[in-house]
Amino acid sequence: MIIAVFGGDEARIRARLQELRDEADGGSGMLESNLTVLDGRDLKPPDVLGPVMSVPFLSAKRLVIVEHLLERYEPRYEARTSRGRSLPATLEPLFEALGQGIPPTTILVFVGLPLYVDSRPAAVSKKNLVVQAVAGIPGATVEEYPAPAGKALIPYIEKAATARGLHLRQGKQGFAPGEPIPRDAGPAALLAALTQGNTLANASAIDKLALFKNGDPDVTMADVYHVCAGERVAGQFDIGDAVLDGDLGRALEALALLHEQGEDTGATLSVLANTYRRLAPVVELVADGAPAEELDRALGNVARYPNLRDRAIRRARKIGVDGLRAAFDALTTADRESKSGVVDRELAVELALARLCSIARH
Repeated sequence: MIIAVFGGDEARIRARLQELRDEADGGSGMLESNLTVLDGRDLKPPDVLGPVMSVPFLSAKRLVIVEHLLERYEPRYEARTSRGRSLPATLEPLFEALGQGIPPTTILVFVGLPLYVDSRPAAVSKKNLVVQAVAGIPGATVEEYPAPAGKALIPYIEKAATARGLHLRQGKQGFAPGEPIPRDAGPAALLAALTQGNTLANASAIDKLALFKNGDPDVTMADVYHVCAGERVAGQFDIGDAVLDGDLGRALEALALLHEQGEDTGATLSVLANTYRRLAPVVELVADGAPAEELDRALGNVARYPNLRDRAIRRARKIGVDGLRAAFDALTTADRESKSGVVDRELAVELALARLCSIARH
């Protein structure tokens, strides 16, 4: 089986990868001995064909996952990446060989997770050159999982909650007298505001709600506010502030708090990525010497508070465009190392914090 899995819905992509892992394992418990994760940024055909053509050892199938290759060949960004409209000659032998067929005991997956281009969020599309190359292989399949946005976001959250056995109830019951009540129109809208369309963070929040309700399917807006906002949001801001200030001790304390609250490692990396994503437009404007009014538009509500505004601009000036790119590289490395098993998942995040803090201090 040859398959390309891509899009902006990171939670669904990761769920699909888990399905493929389970299929390859076949209940044998031997998947780790039959799993190869390859970094597509400096890939050569033999790197793929070697494990692809090998028979599995004591498991149903061999699983080969190729990461970071699709992101390199997205035509929408060719002007920025200086890449043409065709794959390089070095990759042609790979797809020619794959077109001849692979063993039925191998699952080859090309993964395209959400990415950042010029520090802005983006996603691999069906126009991707590698996706098109995979689609041209007889019997291969392509699966796109677009990120929910706009009016589609609320139904997406409701469907995800239903799949977890939860019912999101309308109304504002459950708040204590005098407690501030969010203005959002129901629990799904509040979840959408908290997770900002990040499907991985949304999945983590729904799992946490299911544990909190302990068999009770009805989830109110008060439940969402008490379980998913509050300390969790504070912890997310704490870890973001700490890395931007280069304070490793405070970052590790915030990480410990998030772990106590059940934050998944992947979700923590997404929180960190969102921290830099929010700062990215300001970094670019500061580097370009943009006027104050443009900076205020990029800062949004933050511009209304002089202290927060000055701090954001100071951080943007300090990190710079090169530092921003280095931060995203550090997060990508942590994600790859944690998923491939090169480094323990928690250690990978801690190393990422150390790298991010080092970037902020220089």
